[in-house]
Amino acid sequence: MLHRFALGCAPRMMNGTMVNIESYELDLSADIMHAFSQTCRDGAIDLHIGGGLQDYTLQWSRNGSPYGAQVVTTGSDGLEDLHHITPGTYKVEINDALCGSGTAQFVVSLQSHIVTLEAIQGNTFCTDYSGRPYYGASGDGYIHIDVDLAGSYSLSWTGPNGFSSVQEDINMLCPGIYNLHITNAQGCMRT
Repeated sequence: MLHRFALGCAPRMMNGTMVNIESYELDLSADIMHAFSQTCRDGAIDLHIGGGLQDYTLQWSRNGSPYGAQVVTTGSDGLEDLHHITPGTYKVEINDALCGSGTAQFVVSLQSHIVTLEAIQGNTFCTDYSGRPYYGASGDGYIHIDVDLAGSYSLSWTGPNGFSSVQEDINMLCPGIYNLHITNAQGCMRT
């Protein structure tokens, strides 16, 4: 999302010369990396600043409270970004070296759609060889998923009668509730 601020300055001295700047623009945009879980510090805001006059002074806040280093003066890309952050609403106030200022707000939320359910067989049964219900038997149920995560991760399924698996797709299932736990490379878990 691009935030564009039309700015104007009163005439002022710069390097010993009176400069009259009627108007110019300051642009802010950001690439957002949403967090894996509420507690995992793997979100990021990669801020892009254009226009105005370098150096820029930034002040970040999160959910209305001051956040991190309060004043960052930068003329190079990278120092204005936030990394290793949790979900929340982040606001940045920026001033350029002349007289321009602007405020932009960015929301880091949870990554969505990390697991897509491809197929499930719900009418399962578990019987012994004589056809009677038997909870120690293998069933004909299955769950097939697709995980969409960058980087490495591990899976852990749990289910009825002590069922567990670390496979992405599980089969030979008896009726019951199956829980999937995903742990990313930073050790953050999501169920």
